[in-house]
Amino acid sequence: MEKGVKADASCFHLLFDFCGKSKILEDAKKAHNYFLQSTCRSDLNLNKVIEMYGNCKSMTDARRVFDHMPNRNMDSWHLMLRGYTNSTMEDDALQLFDQMNESGLKISSETFAVLVWDIYCLLQKGANDIRGIGKDEERLIFSFIDMFCFVLKRDTND
Repeated sequence: MEKGVKADASCFHLLFDFCGKSKILEDAKKAHNYFLQSTCRSDLNLNKVIEMYGNCKSMTDARRVFDHMPNRNMDSWHLMLRGYTNSTMEDDALQLFDQMNESGLKISSETFAVLVWDIYCLLQKGANDIRGIGKDEERLIFSFIDMFCFVLKRDTND
């Protein structure tokens, strides 16, 4: 861009994929900055930016993009949930799920798969010493189970 070359949406798509796979946050931020300065901002699905930041384990940046998205879809929510889980931020995933549920979105089987993975990750934290599971982890596990039951009951009654 500095030399007058203009990137299009497919170029940014590839760049975001590459930066996410390399997991180098500094490069991801540069790519996002170039994108913000470009003329094709409306041509790209912002989910690629969320996914890139999630892969770089920068959920603060991913959340900033998510919060400013004019149109979120289920993929946006799932990318955030996965990003929080992969960054060992299960409590944030739980809070996001609450927000998702409160917004009235229909929870899909993919959403449940992401949350089951969260529960598995929480259980793995305590797997080395079952007696070592703390109150916070225990609270999260039971919160997930309560949410599953609530959503399943709500969805089967519709």
